[in-house]
Amino acid sequence: MTTHRFTRLAAEDVVDILRESRRRFGPQQRDRYGALIARAITMLVEQPTRPGSRLRDELFPGLRSFHVELAATRSGAASHTLYYLPPNRSMADLVIVRVLHDAMEPSRQRLDGLD
Repeated sequence: MTTHRFTRLAAEDVVDILRESRRRFGPQQRDRYGALIARAITMLVEQPTRPGSRLRDELFPGLRSFHVELAATRSGAASHTLYYLPPNRSMADLVIVRVLHDAMEPSRQRLDGLD
């Protein structure tokens, strides 16, 4: 059974996202957004190359992206993208590499833990 794990930077991304969501929108919205991120991750664990995910070899070989909004029931529900490595022969878990805001250019962000 496939599970998932976070790189250190991805875990920090999620903490920062939820902290900022609470600051700007309150604890209920933070909880909703956290649940939406968790749903997106569950969807990827169930089907890592699911429709809506994109291969991002230009950033790192095998890296994929999936916009969190694709886990929502309405458009405009999210502003972040998951960058992840699907399970393969050498890695049993799906690895969440980064969780970046739409305004952040992924090619300019650190992708630690991938080499």
